[in-house]
Amino acid sequence: MRMLTLMGETSVSVDKDANLVVSSVTDPSGQPRSWREVAPWIWQEVGGTDRLQAVFNGDGKLKMFSITPFAAIIEFVPAPMSLNSGWILPAAGLALFIIVVAALGWPIAALTRRRYKVAPKLNGRPLMLRRATYATGWLFAALLIGWLLILTFLQKDLTLLDDRLDIWMRLLQLILVAAIVGTVAAIWNAYNVYRAPGRHRVATIWAIAVALAAAFLVWVCLDAGLLTTSLNY
Repeated sequence: MRMLTLMGETSVSVDKDANLVVSSVTDPSGQPRSWREVAPWIWQEVGGTDRLQAVFNGDGKLKMFSITPFAAIIEFVPAPMSLNSGWILPAAGLALFIIVVAALGWPIAALTRRRYKVAPKLNGRPLMLRRATYATGWLFAALLIGWLLILTFLQKDLTLLDDRLDIWMRLLQLILVAAIVGTVAAIWNAYNVYRAPGRHRVATIWAIAVALAAAFLVWVCLDAGLLTTSLNY
């Protein structure tokens, strides 16, 4: 549910006419409604009678805003940094791109070496760490696909929030645990690449980028509550 909240957060912007636009407050056609300021921190719907009012704390920071006629039951509050999709989703998208490219590079490199009969330059522990890093990318890809499927099913049928999906959620949690272990290996691999004699700058930067991407994705998963001891809420 926390992941759904992150993916479906309301955003507030200003259109070309300097009117407020609240993404989740739409008209019957599904288009976001516009709001024109009529008093300090009070906006009225353009072409309508509903009003939007913002409330601030004593230090001048936004506390919340609400919209008639739902002001008594619905309040929009600022998202904390740990649940702010404005920066988390773009950063997660970049991290996923890096980690997926790293994962795809594994079979491509293996096929290329096989085609030209080139032996791997690494062996022993460095080779194992690199392979574990690549495998971690595939684990995150499986996590993404798995949770997107579950969230899609839940959006279509909330009655699935019983024990029918428990086994699949637990399986995804096991994959997440494996991805956490793989992230440790990716960090270790980046350290080894950095300390290796005659290291290549591009290879070092890429290894560090992959490790940071994996670590960030682990944080997103843990922050979203995807690893829990209980599935009850």
